Amino acid sequence: MRMQRICECVQKSSNKPSFRKKTSHHKCKPSIQPISHPSHTDSELGCPHFTNCPGCTLENNLNNPTTLDRARQFFQDPTLPLYVGKIHQWRHRSRLAIRPNNNGLLDAGLFQQGSHSLVSIPQCKVQHPSLNKCATAVVECARATGVQPYIEATGLGDLRYLQMTMTNRNTSISDSQLIQLVIVWNDSSSIPPRLAALVDMLTSTYSDCLHSIWVNFNRSRTNTILGSEYLHVWGDEEAWTTVGDIDIAFSPGSFLQANPEAMAAAIESIRRYIPPSNGGKGIKIVDLYAGVGTLGISLAKKILGEDSNDNDNGEDSSWIRFVEIVPWAQQPFELSSARLMSENSSSSSNKKTHLTKMEYHVSSAGTDPQQWLHDATVVVCDPPRKGLDKKLLDVLCTDNCINSSSLSQLERIIYLSCGYDALEKDCRKLVDSKKWMIRHVEAFLFFPGTEHIETLVVFDRVT
Repeated sequence: MRMQRICECVQKSSNKPSFRKKTSHHKCKPSIQPISHPSHTDSELGCPHFTNCPGCTLENNLNNPTTLDRARQFFQDPTLPLYVGKIHQWRHRSRLAIRPNNNGLLDAGLFQQGSHSLVSIPQCKVQHPSLNKCATAVVECARATGVQPYIEATGLGDLRYLQMTMTNRNTSISDSQLIQLVIVWNDSSSIPPRLAALVDMLTSTYSDCLHSIWVNFNRSRTNTILGSEYLHVWGDEEAWTTVGDIDIAFSPGSFLQANPEAMAAAIESIRRYIPPSNGGKGIKIVDLYAGVGTLGISLAKKILGEDSNDNDNGEDSSWIRFVEIVPWAQQPFELSSARLMSENSSSSSNKKTHLTKMEYHVSSAGTDPQQWLHDATVVVCDPPRKGLDKKLLDVLCTDNCINSSSLSQLERIIYLSCGYDALEKDCRKLVDSKKWMIRHVEAFLFFPGTEHIETLVVFDRVT
């Protein structure tokens, strides 16, 4: 099916196809934020590992990935904007494999394409220098304490992977360069002497760059990086980062965007498409695939910042419902939402608010979509690369579902996509259903050095 079929559903009076205009009951600010255009020098990777490393696929013109051309053709918008932030040092979370290098020594890096051969990347240009420093420290201490690298062929060895995440706000540690380190150990819930020696050496030698150390146990003979069991062994259990103007807690097992600057830019745009909660009616938001709640909590801050003196009945009426399948994400969400509400209470004690509750459900977005969408006015979703769950799409596109009384208030879908192929498929189905039309599209360069873009699409309900 070609895009012309979608165009037929969203034409202006001039009969010229349009994906970005729609009459709405809610007025929005101008849809596009200023776009950062890096200089020619800043659009070059300049990484010494590029030739062998599979992590980056673009060495030049990083601000013009070919996926952007695909999006401009698909949405028939040759000027579709791309937000470009930092080209270097943007990555704040990294997972590296621990395997033998070409000399047989334990090392950290990425796998060559289609193999388990390691490419060491100690001077990676896209990772924050604190991550490079931490990886180098682990390699040094692991070699010194006799830790053995994992070997796929035999299933033997000690250390399989590292996960490193930068922290930049915490209840007791203020240094913005400290790393939450997760050591993925090839064992089942025990601390053998070599692991204890590794932790001791890291904390005695490199405590100045570490926020905390966790052990993840993984004995599977698969390519799965993380197992299901975590053990906190050193440092603070609570870890925080800042995305835009909000504090977000995270755990070792919860999803977190690796590029907080680009995520903050996407949040700024998303906020512009949340209708005002006025007239006492409030705004009801469902945040699907919520993770630790970054999107929904940022929208909660917007709602809390609005003047709600026009709520004549004196009742708070806005709410946000979060749905996330990973149980590890719930506790960080509760910490972040509690901090937001506490800060709001202390800064605006005499101000009424429409926001009555933020509720979190550990479940799949596709398990019972009608339950999650019940009485919502806006859906915000940031699904994995496979896109929206089929059951969710069916509910959004089927007459007897979308026209039911429980979904009658649903007016807008705000879709932040990390999988462009899936986005095209989902867009076709939503617009072909003639229930939705595309109001706004823009793209974000979350992973400079690759062809990947994150695409924000705002759908309004056809009335």
